This record gives sequence, structure tokens and C-alpha cells, in this order.
Amino acid sequence: MKTILFSFLIFLFFYGCSNDNLVNTNNFNSPPAQQNEFDLIGFEGKSIFTFEVNPINPNYIIVSTKSPRGLYLTSNFGRNWTLIDSNIVTTAMKYSLNNPETIYLCNVRDVSNHYYGLVYKSTNYGRSFSGLDSSLRTWPMARPLKIEIDPLNTEIFYLHLGSYIPTDPADIIISRNGGKNINHLSSASNSYSQLQVQDILDICVNPKRTGSIFTIGSPIYNDPKILYSTDFGENWAINDFTLNSFMKKISCFDEIIVIGGNNSLAISTDNGKNFSIVSTSNFEYTFLNEILVTNDKKIFISLMPGINSKNTLIYLSDDKGQSWKKLSNDTDYKYNLRYDSNNRFLYMIKEGDNSGLYRFKL
Repeated sequence: MKTILFSFLIFLFFYGCSNDNLVNTNNFNSPPAQQNEFDLIGFEGKSIFTFEVNPINPNYIIVSTKSPRGLYLTSNFGRNWTLIDSNIVTTAMKYSLNNPETIYLCNVRDVSNHYYGLVYKSTNYGRSFSGLDSSLRTWPMARPLKIEIDPLNTEIFYLHLGSYIPTDPADIIISRNGGKNINHLSSASNSYSQLQVQDILDICVNPKRTGSIFTIGSPIYNDPKILYSTDFGENWAINDFTLNSFMKKISCFDEIIVIGGNNSLAISTDNGKNFSIVSTSNFEYTFLNEILVTNDKKIFISLMPGINSKNTLIYLSDDKGQSWKKLSNDTDYKYNLRYDSNNRFLYMIKEGDNSGLYRFKL
């Protein structure tokens, strides 16, 4: 009997460790809580392009690394990582909220010293990817900045696409059929084309409102404005609210919209009808680096002391911007904030001497 039991345990061990079968974490408890500290969970000393945490099954985390180049996946909160592909690297990817097994990414390929974008899709959490449309190859030096997916229709996604040429403007690429066709928004929407948008600085799809997309854009000869559509990018309008500094970032969830400029921040709690300016006088740093509004309506902001600084502090508001608290005195450069509300984990990338993928337990 002991021999049979021992053999069975050996079988389970090797089955769970197989490279072909990522660990199913439905039987695992959440990672142990280590509150109020930044914990390294992988890629120590490595440079990371970007990563995503699955919004429904947060045990799945996918990471794109710069050096060595590769795409890695964990299914157990970062206990183990599997190299998925050493050729696909990306600076933009997104899991679907409606179909958590689906993830889109935009690959960057170097072809004769020209960078071309190609959108890939996975329907198995990122274990494997297939290429979609190749039309983005017509944009040399493409630099994917962000992908957003409609919360109810996984076939509709938007790609914020820039360029590695600093003076080139960024635009929005849209697909309404899961990537079978991918077009520049200016050719897919007459309403958008009539706005004569010269540059797109950020985009945000509202996870609670299907068809809703907000952008920070620069109509011709004007400072950046909030541009928005409520019908999947068909028709567009301009919100005339302005900041006292250059508007560049936006994040939203349900009725909350947060926008930010170089040294200013504003919050709407009625889906953009009205905005309130947030005083930055109580923040140690005031130059905005990043905004994240979460599905439990927390607001995180990452601030720097100046435009070229490599130091950041992260602040949190639990009451829609009425009050703020500093998470930590840690000033390492941190970016790509992602949040797992199930476990109250804030994830981020660190650069510099302590580079890697980190997690902060609230």
C-alpha cells in the first residue's frame, strides 16, 4: 500500500511540473499577504517591456522582456514562469474582461532596421498566439503604446499606435471583427476624421460601458482635449474641459474618469460631465507619470519630481480623490501599474538597480 501511495505522489509531482501543462491554480490559495512592501516576484535584474494581469483569473500574468527578449507566462501568481515565445515581444497587450482566456498583443518586428507592428491573439490565456492582420506593416517604425478591448465584445479592440520617430504623431487603430480587418480610425470613422486630430496621447475604454472609449487627443492647432465616443468609435465629440498644464493621461472605470497633465490632475465622478481639480500641494512629487482607476474604484497615481526623473512615488485614493495616502517611501522608478482587486495586489515594473516585476499588498 505504501508503495502504491508513493508511486501516485511521484506521478502527481511530475505531471504538475510538466512543461507542457502549466500548473492549474484553481486548487491553490492566493499568495501569502505581505502588506505595505514591494515584493519582487520575478525577472530580477532584467529589463521588462510590459506585462498584464488577467482581470478575472489573476493567477495568470504575462510578461514581455527586453533582455533577454521573450514572452513569459505564469499561471500561479509568479511562483513559476514558462517561456512562451522568444520571437514575439511587445510593448502593448491586454486581456479581455468578457472572455478572460483571450489576450491581444502587438508584436514589434525589426525588418531591415525598420520596425513593423503585427497584432497577435491568444484564446488560451497566452499559452500560444496566432498572427492576425498584417496591415500595420504599412507603418514603418511602429511603436505600440496601448491596447484596449471592449468590455462586452471581445472582437472589438483599439490600438494606440505611435512611432519610434520622436516627431511622428500617434494614432488609433481599430478592429471590429477580432483582427480580421484592422484600420486607422481616421479611415474607419468620418466623424473622427472631421476632427482633424493631429496626435493621440492616451486612450481608455470604460470597463463598465460597452462602446465607450475616451482619448486624449490634439485637434488641429489646439491643445489636447478629451475626445470620446459611445458607439464603438463611429461618432466622436470633444469635451471642452482643459487643465492648466499639458493634458496627457486618462484612466476610467464606470462613472469615474481621471485625467492628468504635467503638474495637474482632475477627476470626474459623473462620466465626464464635470471635473474637479485635485490640488497637488500635498504631494511630494507633482509631475504625473501614470494614472490607474481600478474596478473597486481606487485611484492610483504615480508621480515624479520632474520630466526626466527616474524616481517615482505612488499615491492612492479610496474616496474618489477626496483624500490621498502615499503607499511607501520607495522612490525607485516604477511604471505599468496593474491591479488585482481579488487579492488587493498592485503590480508594477521597476527599473534601475532593483529592476524586475514587483507586487505591493494593500
